[in-house]
Amino acid sequence: MPPIPEKVVTTDGTLLIDSGEITAGQNVWQTMGGMEVGSVWGHGSYTAPDWTADWLHREAEFILDRWANGEFSKPFAELDAEHKGQLSARLTELFHTNTFEPETKTLTI
Repeated sequence: MPPIPEKVVTTDGTLLIDSGEITAGQNVWQTMGGMEVGSVWGHGSYTAPDWTADWLHREAEFILDRWANGEFSKPFAELDAEHKGQLSARLTELFHTNTFEPETKTLTI
């Protein structure tokens, strides 16, 4: 199981998700049969989409296009290799930075 935060806060301390809300959401998902067609790690992707991977892929494409349009006035797909590499490296750092604090079980976004 992945670590499940007890709360999610923004960098300025604003509380977004409080203790128990994630577990309550998981219970709703499980009650609706969610565990029968997939899992939090995608092990059920043999019978259903891996929603985590799909979401991360879509989010990455959105962010890359937003940055590309903002900085180079064109979609990511139309950038040259150097600019694609620059934005991809920034995206990797953004996605790989772990802001979960195990001691407090707090995720900061």
